[in-house]
Amino acid sequence: MVESLLDKFAPNGVCSGCGPKNRYGLRLRRVPVTSGYIVRFLHPSPIDRKWQLSSRAMEEDGDRVNVSRELEVNGGVTATMTGPFVTVREFHPAFYR
Repeated sequence: MVESLLDKFAPNGVCSGCGPKNRYGLRLRRVPVTSGYIVRFLHPSPIDRKWQLSSRAMEEDGDRVNVSRELEVNGGVTATMTGPFVTVREFHPAFYR
């Protein structure tokens, strides 16, 4: 198995999609890249408050995973995000980044 960039450069990363140290994350173990992303800002997200980001895989189709995320601040959703992650295989330019 090829070592992912996160394993190599961010072994303590807490990314909700593929962070090795995020026990609540999706734990994507492939080398994924985001091929697009839509963010809807619903309310201000003050930086001096506790944030909670939740993610879930909505559907998987071969080498693609559509992910949905919600950002909560003080118990209310302040932003939603959706986007596909695509598995990058060897010889794809992003594989070596």
